[in-house]
Amino acid sequence: DRYTKSFSLNTVVKAKMEMIREEIDRDLSNIKKNYLQKLSDTIDLL
Repeated sequence: DRYTKSFSLNTVVKAKMEMIREEIDRDLSNIKKNYLQKLSDTIDLL
């Protein structure tokens, strides 16, 4: 029973970590996109 409990807990933790990883990935993509856009705009101004 304890094994089952820890197994299901691991599953929950794993799912949560996957979610966090995807969120960070999305956030970083957005930051990169915004940064590159600003950089392009700046280059156009020069």
